[in-house]
Amino acid sequence: MSSISIYSSQGSDYPASALVDVYLTEKPDPRFAQGTELFPRSDGTVALYPRDLDEDMRFYQMGRTVASAGIFNVILHVDQNLWIKDAENFLMGMYDGRHDITAVFDLPPQDIEELKLLVKISTAAREIAGSPSKVYTPETLVDALGALCRMAAAESKHGKVTVTKILPGDPAFERYTGLKAVSAGSANPACMGIIDFNPGTKRRRKDLFAVVGKGINFDAGGYDLKPPKFMDSMHTDKYGAVMAAASLAFAIVVDGADMKHKVRVYLPCCENLVSGTSMLPGDIITYPDGKTVEITNTDAEGRLVLADGILQAQDDGAACIMELSTLTGAAKNAVGREFTAYTLQNFSKSLQIAVEGTLYRYRFWPLPCEKFHQRCITGTHTDLVNSAPADSGPGFSTAAAFLKAFAGDKVPFMHFDLSSAYCPKGSPWYAAGLPTAQSLGSFAHLIGRWHDLLEAAECSEQLKDELASYADGFADELDGR
Repeated sequence: MSSISIYSSQGSDYPASALVDVYLTEKPDPRFAQGTELFPRSDGTVALYPRDLDEDMRFYQMGRTVASAGIFNVILHVDQNLWIKDAENFLMGMYDGRHDITAVFDLPPQDIEELKLLVKISTAAREIAGSPSKVYTPETLVDALGALCRMAAAESKHGKVTVTKILPGDPAFERYTGLKAVSAGSANPACMGIIDFNPGTKRRRKDLFAVVGKGINFDAGGYDLKPPKFMDSMHTDKYGAVMAAASLAFAIVVDGADMKHKVRVYLPCCENLVSGTSMLPGDIITYPDGKTVEITNTDAEGRLVLADGILQAQDDGAACIMELSTLTGAAKNAVGREFTAYTLQNFSKSLQIAVEGTLYRYRFWPLPCEKFHQRCITGTHTDLVNSAPADSGPGFSTAAAFLKAFAGDKVPFMHFDLSSAYCPKGSPWYAAGLPTAQSLGSFAHLIGRWHDLLEAAECSEQLKDELASYADGFADELDGR
């Protein structure tokens, strides 16, 4: 585990002589080959020219470029106002989990303290998500993620976090049909973790924002066994649960003081392994809402445990449900590892615009989930099958349709298939072989600023109604003439 030390250039407590001064430049040095990004100078400083025009990944790329040159101790100089998020992106680009990092930024000391806390959350998320499968059981994974959220609340002094674990043997566990089926082949018991955040402000509303994260500690595929080339990264199939908890921790730090609603994170965690007690193709399971599901593919297990969390969120009265998961290879095939695929359901047009306005800059890409996709997962003898045949429908859409069947039609439902979760070969923005934690800040923004988005949508609807009323009145006036 590497360490990251962060200082303000407005102070004097950093070891300047041991650091490399890196200056952002607006154009490349013509003396070097085209495509060069890092230019050494005769005075020992370095000029940095990021080629990528994507502003939102620019600081990630700067950090990765510097680290790729073997520079891990830097003073960053930019000719613009530096935001805390820019500095965090720069460090996440540098981070490779192996080298210690020292960085100095032109930020006031109070911003440095917040930056340290955000970086602690981001690196913890990447380390937990990338940890070998034997490091955490389903229960201890919930413990670690709950501790991360508690730390965020304690150090930011924002609100209160409580953690609940529901394990086999607890009467409440009996309702978790998916967890019981998927974990049947594992010696480690499944666990439903629930993390509650109460901002504790007097202006808090009663609304509950729910986040559901897929926590498969290891996914061998069950009896539909994965081939070796897909098996070696399956210790990261807990990424959705990690991101759900880390997004809440991030939101607590950034928005916890102003949050107007409670947040509850559901973490259905288990292992999908092969044994004499594992679930089998052809098994039929029944959920508490009466839906029957035939297991047609034991490797389509994530949606089974997510259904447990979604149903629990509904029963708890959630006003919105956001779900995060590494759910399908189809999402990666569709958008690659640079984007996150998503679909929004039960949204008014104005609220959809408000939410997508938050997402569009951060490498998200919408994919369809229409009513007709439901027929692809309708069973012959059951309400649903857990996996559609490969030739009967697009994998992202049919998986989303399965989750939508449990989310219902009453509350806004956001499904994020985290296709950008893992970077096995590296990229201009991330070190190789690590979970990325890409879009952590975006998910935190949706959690922390949900009521701002609702109010923006309501204003838009009101304006639309006023314009429609004005247009109708004008038409009547013309008719009267």
